[in-house]
Amino acid sequence: MAYSQTALNSAITQCHYDQQTKNYVYNEFLRLPQNHLSLSPKVVQANINGTLLYILELGGTIPVLYQQRTYNIPIKLQIPPTYPNVAPILIVTPSPDMMIKVSEYVKEDGKTTLDIQRKWNNKCQTIQLIEEAKKAFSVKMPVFKKPANHPGSQSFQPNYAQSGYNQPNPYAPQSQTIAPISGYYQQGQNYPINQPGYPGSISTFSPQPGYNQNPQGSYPNPSNKANPPQKAELPKNYDYKKIAEIYSETISNLNKEIKTLTHEKEELDKKNKKISESIGNFRNDISKVDTKKELLQASINNIQEWIQNSSNETSFNVSEEDLIEYRNPAAKEYLILLSQEKSLEATASAIIESINKSVIPAKLGFIALRQLLKDVFLTARLKEKAESIAKKSS
Repeated sequence: MAYSQTALNSAITQCHYDQQTKNYVYNEFLRLPQNHLSLSPKVVQANINGTLLYILELGGTIPVLYQQRTYNIPIKLQIPPTYPNVAPILIVTPSPDMMIKVSEYVKEDGKTTLDIQRKWNNKCQTIQLIEEAKKAFSVKMPVFKKPANHPGSQSFQPNYAQSGYNQPNPYAPQSQTIAPISGYYQQGQNYPINQPGYPGSISTFSPQPGYNQNPQGSYPNPSNKANPPQKAELPKNYDYKKIAEIYSETISNLNKEIKTLTHEKEELDKKNKKISESIGNFRNDISKVDTKKELLQASINNIQEWIQNSSNETSFNVSEEDLIEYRNPAAKEYLILLSQEKSLEATASAIIESINKSVIPAKLGFIALRQLLKDVFLTARLKEKAESIAKKSS
């Protein structure tokens, strides 16, 4: 590797990340592919939401194939405290004799605006961002040689870095100028204007002697158990109150969300229970349909048999005069009951036909038919009684 596990661990230990983020960043960057070993870690200070924090920065070059030639493009990757939920910040850092070539992939200050950064989620990894940057730069080179009459370049500073902050950082390596990397454009070489810079074969970034090697003994050695890493003290201007408010608000919002989700789960459980009961009742009704049909058919057969037997009996003789004038009260009642019986039988037949044709719901039809058959039975009994009395009175 271009940097040791100790150097990476030492840099991450000094960053203001939570322990889970430190472990995630350490395990991910420890497995960077061999063609990205020129990226070296260091600690930088950044202004995050008005608070100065120390974050990890990887600086070096990435190989880009442009028009069948390989160029080493200098970049730096800054890892925010909320990584991997938030995408890393990738910045192109041209040398003094080169300048940024603005495109849809790179802004004037060197920051990239790649598609993966806009669609970033916690399942994405930094290596994916690097690979997409290489593909984008192979289409549109992010730097080109500065024209001869162009004034001195201005170094672009991230918008979250505090301008004019020159206080030494007791927790991070002191700033230093790194010698040009092998394969960069060198002064005196004859390159046409507006051509991409940094030609040459893929080269490995080699830091200057002493870079990230703890020259002043100010870094703890993570691998030495006898000297455990010292906990980095927060700067004096660290706003504890604001952090506490943000933390409390976040916890409150999470509790509200949990409460809402719990209520929704209870409602869904109730609906699920009702649906299950309805399905069970429906299945029971279906299973009982055949039984109900058999009972109804048996009742109809009994009534038809009873009607047939009654019609075969010898009817009594009532004089025409008695029938017309209703001089015999029993005969009059007999005729009324006979009319009611025929009416009820006709109604029962109509209900059965409506059920068979699905004109009315079967359940309602069965209820009405059951009551109707009771009325038919009672009417028939009364009719027989009236007939008997009429015979005796004649």
